[in-house]
Amino acid sequence: MKIVIITMCILLLFCMGSVFFSNYVQQGCYEMLPVIENLKEAILDENWEQAQGFKHQVTAVWENHIKVWAYLMEHQDLDRIELALEKLSLYLLVEEKHLSLGEVAELKLMVEIVGEKESFKLVKLF
Repeated sequence: MKIVIITMCILLLFCMGSVFFSNYVQQGCYEMLPVIENLKEAILDENWEQAQGFKHQVTAVWENHIKVWAYLMEHQDLDRIELALEKLSLYLLVEEKHLSLGEVAELKLMVEIVGEKESFKLVKLF
């Protein structure tokens, strides 16, 4: 009987941890997505100073969350986001509208993918 109780407790802890981590990832994604949208609008308006400010906000949120995400997520997805941020920095520096918009679209898609992949759904268990 003790083994069953211990096993159930471990399973419960695992599920609670998964839900907690999923919510943490979702929160980070929800923080980044509106700022990425503002960044896109600033680039469309060719307001490069404002775009740089939004890019710094995205980077700050990213750096805040990556410390935890790196331990529990696939690094390939995280590397793609990191690469998109680096490319975007250079495109904003030279004020390249079309390439900046392309990187913003890729960054937004990758953040959405990370949020979806790490979401805790019972459908994914079966």
